[in-house]
Amino acid sequence: MTNLYNLTQRTAYKLKLKMNAKALIQSKTFWFNLLFAAVSLAGVFGFSSFEANPMVERGVDFLVALANIYLRIKTTQTINSLT
Repeated sequence: MTNLYNLTQRTAYKLKLKMNAKALIQSKTFWFNLLFAAVSLAGVFGFSSFEANPMVERGVDFLVALANIYLRIKTTQTINSLT
């Protein structure tokens, strides 16, 4: 009987997560990372004449990592589809 109860609880939890899910394009983490990737790619291909100090680049990478950690902690919904 306990196994059936546990199975029911797990199934209900999974259904709740699925109902609370959102599309990938609604994710702040997705858009933040996409923007960071676009800016990084623009820098690689010379869309900016600015040459950053390597320590500044490492600092920016660190801040992006912290922002990702914050966004992940703040996340309450799962992703169920791309759109």
